[in-house]
Amino acid sequence: MDLLRWISIDIVPLLHYGIVSLLVITPSCIESYPVEPRDFDRAMVVEGYFTDEAKAHKVKLSYTREVGDLNNKPLENAEVWVEGSDGSRIVFSEIRPGYYETDSSVFGRSGISYQLRIKLPSGSQYTSSPQRLLDSPPIDSIYHKYKELIVVPEQPVYPGIQFFVSTHDPFDQAKHYRYEWEETYEIRPPFPSIYEFFDDPDTVYLRREQIHICYTTEYSNDIILGSTSSLVNNQLTGLNIRYITNQTDHLKYAYSLLVKQYSISNSAYIFYRNLLDRNENAGSLFDVQLGALIGNIKSLTNEEEVVLGMFEVAGTSSQRTFLKFENLDSRFPSPEDKFPCALGQIDTVIEKGPPPPYGISDSLAYYVKTRGYEVVEALYCDSTRLIDESCPFYMRALVAPKYCADCRFRGTTQKPKFWIY
Repeated sequence: MDLLRWISIDIVPLLHYGIVSLLVITPSCIESYPVEPRDFDRAMVVEGYFTDEAKAHKVKLSYTREVGDLNNKPLENAEVWVEGSDGSRIVFSEIRPGYYETDSSVFGRSGISYQLRIKLPSGSQYTSSPQRLLDSPPIDSIYHKYKELIVVPEQPVYPGIQFFVSTHDPFDQAKHYRYEWEETYEIRPPFPSIYEFFDDPDTVYLRREQIHICYTTEYSNDIILGSTSSLVNNQLTGLNIRYITNQTDHLKYAYSLLVKQYSISNSAYIFYRNLLDRNENAGSLFDVQLGALIGNIKSLTNEEEVVLGMFEVAGTSSQRTFLKFENLDSRFPSPEDKFPCALGQIDTVIEKGPPPPYGISDSLAYYVKTRGYEVVEALYCDSTRLIDESCPFYMRALVAPKYCADCRFRGTTQKPKFWIY
């Protein structure tokens, strides 16, 4: 998952509006990152990352905006690059206003320090503090347990499954971690459509593509942190990663959870902790009266200029787990369906009255083409379209809304390459 999905969920949710939540932070004696109560009309915001993964790395440049202003304020036409302590230079190209990316084959190297450089059309220059890329140790395990937790205050507590992660660094290098998860699960509509509707005349045919099983993928939106800095054995055990109740259908059939672990610097860890702490305050994180949460970016041309955001350098590792509903704790009840569903019956009748051939009513076409229903099952009464007392209809169809009959409403029929079931 790309970092700009969360540290940018455009940092607009994270920094501008503070829509983030902390799942777990292990105890630590680290001091807080400075919050400077400066007055300013507008500040530059830098969001970006650089890892040891071979992929397109991203940086977003923008300006702060007033509370309630939903329009992004991109910073365009900047020169953006990363310098390594080994003399390397990695260029970021602007792919759209304010968004800069590297080539997809670029990656960082363990033990090398990297810092971001920015030059604006005005001549102003900025840099991040150097950060050494630390290897992320392998994740020891991902496991789950039955839990009943409060998800929303003053709301019912539902049965759930809590996923945990454990890790340790045998070389005693990595001490601060950030986590992301990516989940993929099966979707099976309760009334899968077997037939496809065609009009002129109203008729149905067996589907050539089966639409009873699909797959969908969702990503974490929370900042999840862990630290072993206050622990003797540098081992992180039982970190809460993902909690799923039976009020969703994620675990109804088959499920996979991919956990990504980022070994981050001390300064990045402090920044995210303070960002989460600031999220508890009302209003925007950039309200002048609350002060500015300063990251690791500074101006080289104006030492008084406020620059917000964080450029993160991190090593990565990951692990994936699979499970089916029948493998879960027996106390976990069958998950609820995503939507309430029911079948409807439509009789497509032959309009009486001479002369033959008789016309066919358009009721089925109305439900399929206008109301978005799908044909679950169909029965022809008389293919000759003659009507008598024993054949009161031409075709009887059972229909259901698309979200109850077509798994493509929420996913794709293309099975992921990593899927084991």
